Amino acid sequence: MADNLYQMDVTGPFVALCGGNGNGTGSEEDCLEVAMLADGSGYAIRDVKPEGNGRELRAPRAS
Repeated sequence: MADNLYQMDVTGPFVALCGGNGNGTGSEEDCLEVAMLADGSGYAIRDVKPEGNGRELRAPRAS
């Protein structure tokens, strides 16, 4: 696993995961996007709302 997850490339497309807001509208307010990192050791997570544009959180995969 790389020491710095933010230096790793994202593989494949980001996939939207929606729900949990409780209002049942299915709007973008309910979504985030997740993609796997290059060597499979972690994930890139981003918000779909305009305020989150260009920001990502990287998290390691649980061992």
